[in-house]
Amino acid sequence: MASAVSICNLALSHVDSEGIIEDLDPTLGEEERVCSLFYDVLRKQLLTSHAWSFATEMVSLTLTTHTPLDTRWAYAYQYPGRCLKFNRIVNQADPDTKIPYIIMRDTTEIQLILTNEQNAIGEYIIDIEDPNEFDATFELALSWLIASHIATPLTGSSDKRQHALNMYAGLLPVAKIKDANEIEDQPEPQASWIDARL
Repeated sequence: MASAVSICNLALSHVDSEGIIEDLDPTLGEEERVCSLFYDVLRKQLLTSHAWSFATEMVSLTLTTHTPLDTRWAYAYQYPGRCLKFNRIVNQADPDTKIPYIIMRDTTEIQLILTNEQNAIGEYIIDIEDPNEFDATFELALSWLIASHIATPLTGSSDKRQHALNMYAGLLPVAKIKDANEIEDQPEPQASWIDARL
């Protein structure tokens, strides 16, 4: 089973670290400290970099009783609780035409989505914390992204950092293509550099 610890251990192996961690408690050692520092923020960064199918949710937005102070907008909807990145309001009549909206906080600091769309449906990226819900290629990309940030503090090697960045940069497009085509039920070509590395 995938876990934050297993992904971080994969990242550690990418930078040839001898340390293997069993927990992300930063008080246990340098590997734990560095991994705990970067894991969560990089997980969120990668989740918001693409409309991943496993992390995309589409729901009817909840209308609030707030009257928008900005009179250009007729409706104020509640910002979804697990939303990491709001992608769009779905245009059911014409998917290729964008529906205008803005995201702002009201006077009580509640985050709202303002639009003129009645009965609005929102599409957004949710905060997936359980690594078992990650696509395998996403998981591998995340491990290389983490490796690129932990390489220098743990090994002092800028070469290892650059290698990890290159691996991440090469793998990310593959992960996005695989995710976009997953419903087509056909094998994805794998880049030769991945075969050589794995």
